[in-house]
Amino acid sequence: MEESNYQTETREDMKEVVGNLLDLLNHTGANADLQAKLFCECPSNEHRTLQQSFWRMMHHVILLYVDNLYDARNESSVQFCQFISKAVRDFDQGFPMI
Repeated sequence: MEESNYQTETREDMKEVVGNLLDLLNHTGANADLQAKLFCECPSNEHRTLQQSFWRMMHHVILLYVDNLYDARNESSVQFCQFISKAVRDFDQGFPMI
């Protein structure tokens, strides 16, 4: 199945956004508490529907990341997502688009 222009553009946009986030994390060091606080502030200032969409995506990211290849450098990340996915897989409320 061929990818649509929209999918291709979305993929490229997402790669840029995630790349920028990873570069920022790489340059700001290991202050996870500060990074999390600042990161959480960003969607909190957006429209409530966008906040819902953001967390819907994060939910799906966790569910998908459990199958990620890993070695000692990201093993804990995959194991964390495996642990969390057991709780969120059956999240029966879902994230409705209102």
